[in-house]
Amino acid sequence: MRGHLLNKAFTLIELLAVIIILAIVALIATPIILDVVDDARSSAGKSESNMILNGINNYCATSEMKKQMGTLTSEDIDCSNKISFTEEEIKKMVNLGSAKVKRNSYSGNKLTNLVIESNNHTYTLCLSGTFVIDDEQCPRNPNSLINKLLSQYNGSNTVGLLKDTTNSNVYYYKGTNDEVANNYLWYGGHHWRVIEFDTLANSLTLITQQPLTTIRSANEV
Repeated sequence: MRGHLLNKAFTLIELLAVIIILAIVALIATPIILDVVDDARSSAGKSESNMILNGINNYCATSEMKKQMGTLTSEDIDCSNKISFTEEEIKKMVNLGSAKVKRNSYSGNKLTNLVIESNNHTYTLCLSGTFVIDDEQCPRNPNSLINKLLSQYNGSNTVGLLKDTTNSNVYYYKGTNDEVANNYLWYGGHHWRVIEFDTLANSLTLITQQPLTTIRSANEV
C-alpha cells in the first residue's frame, strides 16, 4: 500500500516543470494585464477630462445667463471677463478629484485650451473638442493655415521656416524679405506677415504696420 502511494507522488523534475510553466504563463500574462490596466486608466482620464471641460463650460453658460438676468452674485464667477481661470476658480466650478489643470484658456464663451494631468497621464484638448493623451498629436485639418505653412518646413533649412530648438511646437521664419516671401496673408482688412506659429496652441503671431498680435488659426483658408 505504501509503495502504491509513493508511485502517485510528484517527482522533483515534475514539480520543477510545473513551476517553469507557471513562470512562463506569468511572464506572458503580466504585460497583457498591465496594458489592460493602463488602458483603463487612460480611458478613465479622458472621461474625467471631458467631465472637467463640460463642467467649466456649463458653469460659464449658467454664469452668463445669471448675468443677463441680473441674478449673478459676488459668490459666482463672472466668466465674461476671463481669458483663463485659476485653480481655485476651477475647483469652484467642477470637482477635480485627483486631476490637476495645468493650463487653460477661455475665449468665445468656451474653453479653447485645456491641459489636464490625471492617472499619471497628460490630456490635451484639441480643436475638435476631443482629448489626446501624452505625446499624441491632435488631428489636423488638411486645409488649415498652419498645416499649409508646415509644408514649407525642411530640417535642412537655414532660412525660411525653422523649428524652435527649445519648443518643438513652435516654428518661426528667419531671413530677409527676399529670402522669405511666402508667409503673407490678408486678415481683418490688413496685409499681415506670419513671423511664427504654435502647432499646439494653434495660434499665429503676425506683424504688420499695426502692433504685434496673436490670433487663432483659421480652420479654412
